[in-house]
Amino acid sequence: MPPPSSDQTNSLKRLSLFPPFVSFRLDIEDRKRMLEPESSEKELSKPMAGFSEPSHMSMFGRPLWFTYGGPDKLEEVAKWKLLGGRRHTKYDPDDKHHVLAVLSFRVALDVCLGNPVSLPLVRTAVNSHLRVVVSMDQSTGVLHTATPAEPVLALAAMKLLCEGNNWGNNWTTSIKTLTQELLQLGLIAKGLKGELYARLVMILARDQIQSCPSFQDVIQTSGKGGKAQETAPGSQGVHSLLAGEGHD
Repeated sequence: MPPPSSDQTNSLKRLSLFPPFVSFRLDIEDRKRMLEPESSEKELSKPMAGFSEPSHMSMFGRPLWFTYGGPDKLEEVAKWKLLGGRRHTKYDPDDKHHVLAVLSFRVALDVCLGNPVSLPLVRTAVNSHLRVVVSMDQSTGVLHTATPAEPVLALAAMKLLCEGNNWGNNWTTSIKTLTQELLQLGLIAKGLKGELYARLVMILARDQIQSCPSFQDVIQTSGKGGKAQETAPGSQGVHSLLAGEGHD
């Protein structure tokens, strides 16, 4: 390959880096349907029981989810993506990257950008665990990130936390990892006093209904033409929040 000419060299010197492209449009299918009168009327009249169907959940978040027609494949791919994109990877509640990825889509964790130690954590979360870049400070390289509300990923995160008979151990170890390796080191924002704790309690109550044998008789199924999603009456959520003596 011949060396560049002087004209080419001068042209290269005049080139400058353009700002990184970080804009990522979400909810494309939902926006499309709401713009069309016929489909928007159908969506607005949809019963709440239909909200847990994979075809409805995949309308929100990344366009990727809507390309998967089968609910089994959709759930499988969402789990792969959350855990770094490798097949057959198991959720490790001792791994801070796994815990940040899964709990971010369950309880909305925000990273403390003022702590420089959090920068490698954020980069790994963006590169491998579906965290979304909102903006970037080009002078410092700091990434401002978020975990948008995506029902497909929230469901996948719940399934990972409640897999098999390990839901209690997964949750206990995940909370220890969150506390010791993320919160105590100042990597994750705690928010207003009691806010994060309240979110955790509400999510734990929901997952107890999903996984605890004593609640299995009240779980209902919904979904047509595919894998049914499990739901439960609101009263059972209240029971799950209270101790046994408070159920009467």
